[in-house]
Amino acid sequence: MIERDNLILVGPKHSGKSSVGTLLAGRLNIPFLDTDTLITEISGKTPRELYDEGGAVLMMAIESQACALATSRHGKDNPCVLATGGGLADNQAAKQALSGKGSIIYLEADFDVVFDRIMESARRDGRLPPFLQGDNPKENFRVIFTRRAECYVTMCSLRVQTGLLTQSDIVEIIISKLFA
Repeated sequence: MIERDNLILVGPKHSGKSSVGTLLAGRLNIPFLDTDTLITEISGKTPRELYDEGGAVLMMAIESQACALATSRHGKDNPCVLATGGGLADNQAAKQALSGKGSIIYLEADFDVVFDRIMESARRDGRLPPFLQGDNPKENFRVIFTRRAECYVTMCSLRVQTGLLTQSDIVEIIISKLFA
């Protein structure tokens, strides 16, 4: 096992954090955690169910607990790869829980690619995520995407522009930049 701190993946919804995180953890032979899974473990509800029940306030409270739980279990002596939710940028308490707890890696994905993935997921689920509901989901998302991107840039220690890269390519870039 590589003697490093946690690797924390941030970026917009459907930017590949969980997929890349799983591969990265496998390559480094360290555990993979996903805040969505931790949220469900803590609350007994999915992030969507929490949001439906109590809005952003409830969701962010549990997300903060999930981030604190992950970093209390893992660190320099026992690092993990942690995939965070797309809304992390708007959650000050969750960002604080992660601050200084590892290398923050921003998976910088193209707006149109991410929006198309969200729309495909919404088609499968039968509804848009609550934060995109309204007259113009694409413009709603553009505003959120732009605001959150600015936050991710300021909080990250590594930016990876995913573009047309494969998940394996992204993992190789992360490893080469952090462990070279």
